[in-house]
Amino acid sequence: MTCDDVVLESAPCDQSNRNRGRILIIDDDRDQAEVLSTSLTRLGFETLLAHDIRSGTKLAHTASPQLVILDIRLPDGNGLELCRELGDD
Repeated sequence: MTCDDVVLESAPCDQSNRNRGRILIIDDDRDQAEVLSTSLTRLGFETLLAHDIRSGTKLAHTASPQLVILDIRLPDGNGLELCRELGDD
């Protein structure tokens, strides 16, 4: 993927966008999660990937992301329940 593949006028692809924050992506669709991760990394974000609720919960508690992008339907449970749980913490 190149910078030309990501179309965001407000965030050009250059080194000044580094260290913008940490984002946890929890999605069982590995291809979709990887594309999203690559795009966000190019924009300067640190990304963490999880593909189920168990590993996503562990990463959320240990890595303290500023943002969680969460799929609703995951193989080991409901993403909305995890959202509520993370919001309570």
